[in-house]
Amino acid sequence: MKMRFLILNLFIMNVSYGAYYDTLPKGVRLAAFRYVKTGEVNSSYGSNRQESSYFLKQNFDAKTLHSLNSATEVYFDELKRISEKAYNDFTFGEYEGSGSANVQVNGYGLGYGLTNRVTLYASVPYYKADVKFNLIRNKGNNHSSVAKEIYESEASEVSNLLSQLTKELPDAKESLLQSIAVNYYGYKPIGDWKGEGFGDAEVGMIYRLTNWQTAGLAATLGAILPTGRIDDPDILQDIAFGDGQTDLFFEFGGGVKIFNEKADLSLSGRYTHQFESTKELRIPEDDEYPLSDKKGIFKEKLGNKIDITGHFAIELFSWLSPYSSYTYSQKEKSKYTSQYELANEYLAKNSDTETHTLKFGLNISTVKLYQTGKFMAPVMLDLSMQSVVEGQNTPKYDRVDLELRLFF
Repeated sequence: MKMRFLILNLFIMNVSYGAYYDTLPKGVRLAAFRYVKTGEVNSSYGSNRQESSYFLKQNFDAKTLHSLNSATEVYFDELKRISEKAYNDFTFGEYEGSGSANVQVNGYGLGYGLTNRVTLYASVPYYKADVKFNLIRNKGNNHSSVAKEIYESEASEVSNLLSQLTKELPDAKESLLQSIAVNYYGYKPIGDWKGEGFGDAEVGMIYRLTNWQTAGLAATLGAILPTGRIDDPDILQDIAFGDGQTDLFFEFGGGVKIFNEKADLSLSGRYTHQFESTKELRIPEDDEYPLSDKKGIFKEKLGNKIDITGHFAIELFSWLSPYSSYTYSQKEKSKYTSQYELANEYLAKNSDTETHTLKFGLNISTVKLYQTGKFMAPVMLDLSMQSVVEGQNTPKYDRVDLELRLFF
């Protein structure tokens, strides 16, 4: 119910030795480092699957300002009594806050070959985020026209006084939104935001199910731990680095080498179950109204997720392989439980997501050269670019990944 920049599935560390189903040989260790940089994140796909810019739009009308303090309550109560139309028409102006974000992630991973078929691994990302927020006023006040409506609605000393008072109300610039957001709603000042910290860690075990020469199947069982910074209900423009609860996931996939083992084709799917957690959130009073001055305790059950990835790579040389992949991700609608029944519905609205991502990359590996004695160490370097090309209730962004894997 507020302006959020959500970067979903931004970081998943790759611990494979080669093809999707490959596991580390017994006793072999892996150290991995990944650098992720997004382009400017300034738009998202909405519930209608249409792309739109991030913005916070607010009309400061009588309904918004009525309970700001005792003086506004007296004024608007009297305005509503004299003229319902004047009350509904009143505005100090309409404001828009547009935003964009840049995110950088450094990821660290470790893997260990427990047996030739079982690999244990752990990874954790470290985020650096920079959000730019620009506040503009796109509509002015209508004090003069409202004063005229008051004067024409009732012939009395009170209406004359209220009409004159309305006409003389000072104009409110952009500082009005800051004042109301901070002093009345209790948010921290609206503006640029920077943050950094660890994201949610992932631990898992990969088990290779087959021992075929040119194909294979593998299964992964793991957990995502709530080690990342969660969303702050008092900041309108921050980025969460984690979602605040533990996830369990199961992944299964396989691959096959084709064209005389010069190309690799794989398909995998991951199912993630997100457990319920308790959070303090803003209590929305309307599904379209972004601001709230009250907070409450909610049981939050984020929707379970499915990720399906198809991958195709061609070995140009023993050390060089360009590749491409497509990932389809879907998250079910979230559920909220609290004493605030309407707020539960408002928070859950449009919480289901869908993402279509295309990826193109280049993999440089000295593993085969090392195995034949032509290179001193087994190393992998992976450079890729990917883009969210379609979605629903999800950010639109491009990103570049650079990953280094050392085997020892």
